[in-house]
Amino acid sequence: MVRKNNEDRPQHYIQLDFDKIKAVLANNNPEKDLDKCLLLDALRSRVNKTRGALMKREVILSFVLNDIFNLKKKEGETIKNLLTSKNQAVITKTMQFFNALTKDYFGRNYLSCEMVVNNAITLLRNEKLDDHIVVITVSFLQQLSVRKNAQ
Repeated sequence: MVRKNNEDRPQHYIQLDFDKIKAVLANNNPEKDLDKCLLLDALRSRVNKTRGALMKREVILSFVLNDIFNLKKKEGETIKNLLTSKNQAVITKTMQFFNALTKDYFGRNYLSCEMVVNNAITLLRNEKLDDHIVVITVSFLQQLSVRKNAQ
């Protein structure tokens, strides 16, 4: 018996409540760190498990168009809180989600603002960080440099 490839099956996703997602990510309470980690991991899985380039772009565009990290409104306060968290799991999950977003041109454009890059570089200067976080951050910065337009 030959199994048919699942690539031709359409994928349907439940619509996300971006206001709630933004509220969880912006919450600076250390007691909510587990919620942030689980949410960031679920969002990353949504990008990584999507089949097909067009569907993946659609998922990433939904995050970008809804300004998931409030980069346009609050000058990236959410990003700063996530990357300066005392919980290294939050930093790891944030950088893993950044790496997932940078797989597409629109995700790279969204995250290539000066504030995000500066916070990532500041993160690299922290000597107390786990080596895994350093590798993920360097990978993120390398992926940002892969752009269609000249920088």
